[in-house]
Amino acid sequence: MQSDIEAAQSRTEKAALLKKLTDFRSRNANRTGIIRLNGSDVTRLVELIGDRNPVLTSKLAGYSRPTNDITLLSNEIDCLLKIVQYS
Repeated sequence: MQSDIEAAQSRTEKAALLKKLTDFRSRNANRTGIIRLNGSDVTRLVELIGDRNPVLTSKLAGYSRPTNDITLLSNEIDCLLKIVQYS
């Protein structure tokens, strides 16, 4: 029962994060932009990225406030989207 609840919560968090990233990419197509992520989103992204992209991991790991305004390049957003989609 508890694991079902945790799995559902994880899917919901993933869907919300995917929506934020997709919306951001739509607004900032092929441009650098600033995305606002809360601390738990940043932590989740760092966990998902792991060693797949050490530069992006270290960039995001520096953001630990409750709300973070992060400047990302378009290729970094594309990378994050792929990682979240296939995780």
